[in-house]
Amino acid sequence: SVSIDANGRIQIAAGTYYGYRAAIEYLVSKIENGSFPADLNYTADASTELMTVPNGALRVMFYNVYGYDNWKAPNGSYVYGENALALALRQDMQKDLLSAYAPDVIGFQEYVSGTYHANFNSILSSLDYAQVDVSMGTANCTPLFYNTHKVALVTNAQGQYECGFELYEQTNDDPGTNSKSVTWAIFEDGTGNKFAVFNTHFSHKSDTEAAAKRCHNAEQFLGIVEAVLNRSSEYNKIPVIMGGDLNYWNTQEATEPHQILTSGGLTYLAEPNNTLTEYTNRWEQDGDYSTYTESYHGYYRYDPTEKIYYMSENSMTTSRYSLDYIFLGGDEDSVTVKKYIIVNNDLTYRASDHSPTFVDFVFN
Repeated sequence: SVSIDANGRIQIAAGTYYGYRAAIEYLVSKIENGSFPADLNYTADASTELMTVPNGALRVMFYNVYGYDNWKAPNGSYVYGENALALALRQDMQKDLLSAYAPDVIGFQEYVSGTYHANFNSILSSLDYAQVDVSMGTANCTPLFYNTHKVALVTNAQGQYECGFELYEQTNDDPGTNSKSVTWAIFEDGTGNKFAVFNTHFSHKSDTEAAAKRCHNAEQFLGIVEAVLNRSSEYNKIPVIMGGDLNYWNTQEATEPHQILTSGGLTYLAEPNNTLTEYTNRWEQDGDYSTYTESYHGYYRYDPTEKIYYMSENSMTTSRYSLDYIFLGGDEDSVTVKKYIIVNNDLTYRASDHSPTFVDFVFN
């Protein structure tokens, strides 16, 4: 809301960053066109069409939430590492983003709950999200969270939750980091429709050895999916949503490991000729970001002296490409995809070096 108090001062109030942005944009537009009213009293909903979940649909989001806060010192050198205030600001941004887009299931990558994201579990709890417990404690860097008011974890005949975790056999991470892994779970909505979500993070770096490890990751991943769906004859009849940070560029879609995944029965949702989907566009049409179709954009810099973020020389220029993807598998005919979106706006560009991706789908 935007209003003027009894002393003639402009008052802006909002529940999230998106609300503040919408209020400021409204105020600026009034000033620029000379129609600033003396009795200003404006209230509106800052939600956009892309934020709104289609009627009857479920939303699954994947989001690499790490992203370093690096800043350039006066001498021109870069200082690397997490600044406590910067980290808190980033997590506030991520909270506003999750609150605005309200996914039913979220798969994070580079989620370090023992250190960097120690307070984020409580933030997610305040938004009605619970973590899928795969008995990894703080060691799971690819956790799944779900909205307890929208979906529930499925239990097997023994009363155990149908969920799991597996490390990739080949990565270039330091031993014990658990960063490159898969967390999976089977959910059901309020009407009993079941679906499986697989959240993953493939091996990084761009050398030949790393590329070979990503291929091995893709092959191991397909084996995990097959084993999960074979746990019950019922699971062979449910859809699979797979996504995360796969660490290969969108220019490499025609090569391995992309081909391994698609030849293994998964459908890449951004495929232009994919007739299974009815998504309107791949990315959020949002001001200066309307032409950005990539999910990775480099790092904004945080200056602890000025306590602000500013664009680095790499952000949104040479470092823009996609690394984050969503695939559909299992019984694909049981659902219709309504949206597949890469959320690119000034908030997501500051909150992490990756933008979140999400898919909205309905059961047929």
